[in-house]
Amino acid sequence: MLTSAALVLGSCDLADPPAGTPVFLRIDTILLDGNPGTQGFLSHKFTDAWVFVDDQSIGAYELPVVFPALLRDNSVITVTAGIKQNGFSNSRINYPLMQVWDTSPGFAEGDTIQLNPEVRYADDVAFHRIIDFEVSAPFTEVGASVPMQVATEDSLVFEGARSAYIEFNEATDVAELRGESVPGAAFPLSTDTIPEDDSPVYLEMDYRCNQVFDVWLRTLPPPGSTAAPINEYLLSLAPQSDWNKIYIGLTEKLGSLGLNA
Repeated sequence: MLTSAALVLGSCDLADPPAGTPVFLRIDTILLDGNPGTQGFLSHKFTDAWVFVDDQSIGAYELPVVFPALLRDNSVITVTAGIKQNGFSNSRINYPLMQVWDTSPGFAEGDTIQLNPEVRYADDVAFHRIIDFEVSAPFTEVGASVPMQVATEDSLVFEGARSAYIEFNEATDVAELRGESVPGAAFPLSTDTIPEDDSPVYLEMDYRCNQVFDVWLRTLPPPGSTAAPINEYLLSLAPQSDWNKIYIGLTEKLGSLGLNA
């Protein structure tokens, strides 16, 4: 049996190459600027840079990084800070609480342009509770077998003059704490402190530990509310010999309380 085939080609124009001058962009780190008096210690763990040129995304890059880009005269480079939400590598996001940083550098073809982004919290970000233990430990113990202590030794202090710690010696040791302002609640929440829409809510925490510990979200709805209380495991934190920063996302969990309805 004989077969035949025909290949038919239509005429077409090649796409024009992207316009711009090729350069390299280098970002080693992203810095955080702000007011420690109203925003707490300016610690951060920005792991990634989300980069835009003239409002067009050119990628998200783990820091430090050098990568190619095409720039035009007066091009605007915009960088936003990226984090690992809840500390998970598969949950890298553009941190929504930060302002963007931009620049319009001069350049020549083939240049490596050093970028030094410095970001601030967005103007509408509200800090519900800042706990740094500089003045006092804003917790009281409730049936705890081991106390929360305040340290002033340089080897134990994160920043400033004081940090808090709990030392467990036995597997049965328990630390149960409550906030000073509202009995039974370490972080009192209400319609005044939870956004009335789906605006992001995060707990930022600096910690150091020599054993695994769990983070839970436990709540009691206000009197008269029909929302069910939350008593939910969030994540486990591995031992860290050095101080570590984590950003724990609470938007969805707090929204289920119904306080933002």
